[in-house]
Amino acid sequence: MFNRNLTNNFKINTLNKALMTGALASTMALAGCQNTKPVTHPVDLKVTSHPVANQHNDDHGHKQARWGYGAEDRLSPEDWGDLEVNKLCSAGIEQSPINIVKATQPAATSDHALTLIDQYNADDFEVVNNGHTIVFTAKNPKANVLKVNGEPYELLQFHYHVPSEHTVMSTQYPLEIHFVHKSLDNQLAVVGVLVNAGKSNTHLQRVISDLPKKGKSGLTLLQFNVKDLMPKDSKTLAYDGSLTTPPCSERVQWLLKQTPIAASSSQLNRLAEMYEGNNRPLQQQGERTVYYVD
Repeated sequence: MFNRNLTNNFKINTLNKALMTGALASTMALAGCQNTKPVTHPVDLKVTSHPVANQHNDDHGHKQARWGYGAEDRLSPEDWGDLEVNKLCSAGIEQSPINIVKATQPAATSDHALTLIDQYNADDFEVVNNGHTIVFTAKNPKANVLKVNGEPYELLQFHYHVPSEHTVMSTQYPLEIHFVHKSLDNQLAVVGVLVNAGKSNTHLQRVISDLPKKGKSGLTLLQFNVKDLMPKDSKTLAYDGSLTTPPCSERVQWLLKQTPIAASSSQLNRLAEMYEGNNRPLQQQGERTVYYVD
């Protein structure tokens, strides 16, 4: 659990465990991923100029067999791929999350040049504690749309991980929020927002004011605009990845906001009280390129 006297020099209890269980590429030294200091400004990245089965829902809405993060007799992340239904968790070559150390600015004519237009509006969200995280499911997905190169992706739900699953320049944040979108042809795009220790966040406070216990539902977050939980001016780091929970399906468009938002120590502690250590260890980036989206 986060120290309630969380400061800018806090350390996350579960970081070492998470990193020890994740295999990184040889170019990402393990020791380099243990910087847990929160950053208060966007990280300057080096830029180059050229171009499904059983009893439980996972955090992205898929029916899945029993799994977890090593507690309550459930499969740990390193064992997720032991089940045939989850084989991509170990056999996949485009898995998430990753440590982002470099981003490329694609040429305007490149296939990797993305345009993002969000059309977010206030909507009601059903609040459920699914045993892995707190999930806020949109009552009307059509009310919130993200257009990726003109193609509409409807917002299905958002949820959180403590500490962050992605790291940027080997810096891990105390919290990461995922906004899961789906297109008409069932492709997924996930917007990731990193959260840093800082001032109290009035919008996040609405989200955490009434969180259900495990297995409980029936609560509703009324007329909430998810755009309030996203940084106003931030570049986006885009790459091809996967779900970070079983079945670890690939061909997921990841859109990680480079600039974090802020939350107070007490707000971070509240979310950590509900779930801490529900972050998948870092995965190998392999030959994938991370691209900037302005």
